[in-house]
Amino acid sequence: MAPHLFDAQVSRRSLLAGTASAAMLALAGCGGGGNSSSGGGGTKTITLLSNNGADREPIVQSAITAYEDANPGTKITVLNIADGAQFNTKVKTQALADSLSDVFYVRTLELAANAKDGWLTPLGSHLGSSDVDPADFYPAVQEQFRYQGEYYALPEDLSAYGIYVNTTMFDELGIPVPTGDWTWTEFYELAEEFAVREGSRQTRWGGYINPSSWGLRGIMRANGGEVFNEDGSEAIVDNAENAETFSQIGDAAKAGAIPAFEGLPTGVDAFAGGLVAMFMNGSWYAGGAEAAIGDRFEWAIVSMPKGTTGKREIATAGGGWGMSKDAKDPDGTWAFLEYLTSADVQADFPWVQGGALTARQSDPARDILFPEFGDDAGAFSYPPLWTKYELSLYNRMGTLLSGENPSSVLAQIQEETNR
Repeated sequence: MAPHLFDAQVSRRSLLAGTASAAMLALAGCGGGGNSSSGGGGTKTITLLSNNGADREPIVQSAITAYEDANPGTKITVLNIADGAQFNTKVKTQALADSLSDVFYVRTLELAANAKDGWLTPLGSHLGSSDVDPADFYPAVQEQFRYQGEYYALPEDLSAYGIYVNTTMFDELGIPVPTGDWTWTEFYELAEEFAVREGSRQTRWGGYINPSSWGLRGIMRANGGEVFNEDGSEAIVDNAENAETFSQIGDAAKAGAIPAFEGLPTGVDAFAGGLVAMFMNGSWYAGGAEAAIGDRFEWAIVSMPKGTTGKREIATAGGGWGMSKDAKDPDGTWAFLEYLTSADVQADFPWVQGGALTARQSDPARDILFPEFGDDAGAFSYPPLWTKYELSLYNRMGTLLSGENPSSVLAQIQEETNR
């Protein structure tokens, strides 16, 4: 296991003054203000649309309860939809009916599209008179929570990619464990050392490339390629640098260094199961990895390889809370929004402690996961066309990652996105 990661969670809590519940109550008392609509007995109601799983929902609810306790004239009504697709459908349905919840969960992959469609309220006027310091957000956070220079949501967390390394496997082969000072070319060459075949069937690979849209964007940018133009209005993914990136991935798959797209056994955790020595995955994977691996082998997290530009361009994406266009009392809604996304309240959210990354540079826990994240995270946003690009990319992912004529596939993706 990786004790440096999970022991740090305990130290994080000791660094924060007082108990989490006391911090929440103290901050909740600063909320004041009115709220979006009047209920019976003079109670004001704020509606919130969330996308929490069973593990997150009660923890967020505890923060909400603390706010209500400190503001007895306020009631927070929550509609939680755990399924991502159903949640997105609900947001669209509410938006088109002009009945969006006052506060709703926003992923950075979709923030610009929501802002462009007018579903989110810009927060500039509220930020100017609040204690929130946007300059404390990491540059990557600043980029992803703004659209056309204006903040449209406040961050809850950020996730990033790293390389999970089975250090026991390295020791068994007598190969030095990578330190993170490496390139993608060196990653693929090293991965070939771990390939194991049983007849015509390969049973172990040295590396794994996560095929997420934003994870791949980080690799492309590290190699000098880009997906969109500077203002995000046009896809430009069809370029020589990106074609070379996917040719290299395809060559690595053919050499057995990494599995082909969907080439791993279905339903198996490839890293925990010992099928892969170096596993590109997100910060959210860390907690589950500890439970899945147990004491079977030692492991660590190292930095993403550098590309031909000499940079890592670590891909990040996150989620936060935005004020909808339909909020009837913006000041009261802002008071709750500012509370829910405050550092003190988020300190008690376990996904910010371990499974995700803090959004604030001043956070005592900033170096718990991926300490190079703040310096190497790519400061880019996801433009309104991102979801269109993502759909086109996923429809052609198998062909693209095979390395067969990647320029032709990229041209199709680019044309379809822009059309």
